[in-house]
Amino acid sequence: MLRPDITLKQLCEQVIRFKKTECKAATMDGYEIVKQQLCAYFGPNTKITTINKQKAMEFLSTRKITFSTHLKAGKTELSPWGAKLFLKNGSVFFNMAVEWEYIKKNPFAKIKLSTPISHDWHFITHQEFQALLKQTTDFRLQCLYAIMYGTGLRLGEALNLLWNGKDIDFENNRINLRNRPASTTLPPFYIKDHQNRSIPMPQWLTAMLVKLQNEAAPHNPFVFIPNSRWALIQKKWAEYQKDKKVDKWQNCLLTNNLLRNFKAHCRKARIITEDKLTIHCMRKSYAQNLANNNIPIATLKNLTTDHRGYSYSGVFSCDS
Repeated sequence: MLRPDITLKQLCEQVIRFKKTECKAATMDGYEIVKQQLCAYFGPNTKITTINKQKAMEFLSTRKITFSTHLKAGKTELSPWGAKLFLKNGSVFFNMAVEWEYIKKNPFAKIKLSTPISHDWHFITHQEFQALLKQTTDFRLQCLYAIMYGTGLRLGEALNLLWNGKDIDFENNRINLRNRPASTTLPPFYIKDHQNRSIPMPQWLTAMLVKLQNEAAPHNPFVFIPNSRWALIQKKWAEYQKDKKVDKWQNCLLTNNLLRNFKAHCRKARIITEDKLTIHCMRKSYAQNLANNNIPIATLKNLTTDHRGYSYSGVFSCDS
């Protein structure tokens, strides 16, 4: 039964409450941004049945940059990727309205925006990887780079690994990823797409991690978080619990300056490229190395939980 009485604000709040139980904090932040802009543009009391495809397109065409970091960087126009985000999240709200039978059609459905320009990622060769390790004096950071290059973990997945006898299985040479609910002592960790997986480790990586474990402090449960940072995380996590913001916790709170340090190490290793170079290139290079060794695509997808396959020039496309 259609609900012509449902307002835009009511719909957005209902969807956010529904999605809160299944989505990460960063995803929920994206929904909040689009909710605020939808309500500011159309008015919170606007009936959702009055919003058609033309109005949805007009909304998308008038979006501006909202992230303070982008504004501080001097950016003035919303990128095609940013516009896609508004389209995606706007569509989520109205898809739920269709599912709940509030409306018949999603006004954001089948809207086509310009395709964002893709930038080539730099493929880190084995020689470059070895040079990178030589220029990284912190052994813990060496191991972080190594586990991403040797197993294809996402950064958030690697940072959340614990010395608990389960995440790193030395007996079977495997990394095991699973969701970790929040506790009084540890913040939560949720795998992207909630897909648990187990990834084999090469022997050289196992040897590095054994050495790292032997040097680990017993009071710090994290594999790649320095002791000084662990103390700050404990304090921050206590504040989040006190302020009842547990659902707002994000992986980025675990560390800082990683990208800056990675790029500095790359410069010292003389890794020079005009392509996109971030720590995520370690994961992408792992996938490309497998592809270069004729690993079946199905196996590659299972190891990385990437289901988009190959992109351009035969380079395997791993999501972030």
